[in-house]
Amino acid sequence: MQKIKQFLERRPFLYRIVLKIYLPFALGYIHFRKYLNRNKLPELWAKGYYHKGNETAKQYRETIEHPHRSFLISKLANSSPIYSILEIGCSTGPNLYLFAKEFPNAEIRGVDIDPQVVKMGNDWFAREGISNVKLSVGRAEELGEFEDKSFDVMLTDAVLIYVSRGKIYGVIKNMVRIARKRLIFVEWHDFAGRPNERQGLGVYTNGHWVRDYVALLKQFVPEEQIRVTNITEDIWPGGGGWKRYGALIEVIIS
Repeated sequence: MQKIKQFLERRPFLYRIVLKIYLPFALGYIHFRKYLNRNKLPELWAKGYYHKGNETAKQYRETIEHPHRSFLISKLANSSPIYSILEIGCSTGPNLYLFAKEFPNAEIRGVDIDPQVVKMGNDWFAREGISNVKLSVGRAEELGEFEDKSFDVMLTDAVLIYVSRGKIYGVIKNMVRIARKRLIFVEWHDFAGRPNERQGLGVYTNGHWVRDYVALLKQFVPEEQIRVTNITEDIWPGGGGWKRYGALIEVIIS
């Protein structure tokens, strides 16, 4: 490659022609790959791409003491009494493990796109003797198996950041349909509110979707039923995108 570059640099006219042709092609290819990546993330999760050798799934389960989980439980407590909980994108179920301890009489369900982590999670709960939690394979955009108002609380935790703008409207519509009392999302929220994003479908940045959840949700529920709480560094240590965009979004349905 270096020899080719030196050859072209000695021939300025030819060098300019190559740059004129190659550079737009290279940039176009890069943008095209980014487009593919932002829309194929769910498929990669489904194939266990991020859980090779089970290591990532095991490490995720070990984050059970992450501070945001206790914060999430404190918000759930506002919906008491709770008789049923459904988490979309639950992985092996660390949130659901804590929910089972806090709400031992509740029916607790989890859905994840990756069959491997679903099996790991169900095995984990069986070993722990927890009988009120069940995980199953499913997709955020395919929730037709659940009846209207069938769960007191529905939630996602760092899941909608992977749902593309072409699918998010349908996902939210279904979740509003299924939840009886409350929706809770721990996701990336656009606090600034972009004028060209009035529907809140999202902007792709740093490998995640950031969206104005107030703009998105008020298409389904009155705005006064939507609450957004900033996730501070003590709740989600480490900064990065969570420091800028991290939020807990609640929808009070009843």
